Amino acid sequence: MVSKAKVALVLVPVALLSLFVAGFLMAPISADPILNASVGDRYAISTVVGEAKARINGEEVSVPASAELLCEVSEVHGNWIFFRIVHGTIKINETVYAITSDWWVGAYYKVLRNATYEGRGEGEGGTLHFILRSRDRRPTHEGCFLKIWGTARDPEGVYWSLDVKAYRTKVD
Repeated sequence: MVSKAKVALVLVPVALLSLFVAGFLMAPISADPILNASVGDRYAISTVVGEAKARINGEEVSVPASAELLCEVSEVHGNWIFFRIVHGTIKINETVYAITSDWWVGAYYKVLRNATYEGRGEGEGGTLHFILRSRDRRPTHEGCFLKIWGTARDPEGVYWSLDVKAYRTKVD
């Protein structure tokens, strides 16, 4: 039979280690500033790496892509955060499209840590229409790494599939 002292000698360190690991893993998640967003807060989204793919004349084309966005919280309702893109660009290959802030939709759902952005940008030769989604991937103390994907239609009618890895941080 095992004595209570020996059981305690094993269980106490295991319990302390479990609490330490749980606290260590939860700290970055609870520190993400967007979870405590309020009206007027601004968040910058900057591309780490990105790619756009399209089928043009029967061939798949892959080019660099990026999204640099400044979002402002306009409403907060429970787990929903609604925002507008006040400034930003989407770049596909060498063409830069400036986001038109008067035509936008943006929503972030805290429970699933997902967001949807819809809007348009003006660039050389016309308008880019886009619908993008994002999912938080790795929270940090200053913000969060995220994956952005979606579709954009350029002025020539080409539909681009976007895949961007980015970083979101609160702007003072």
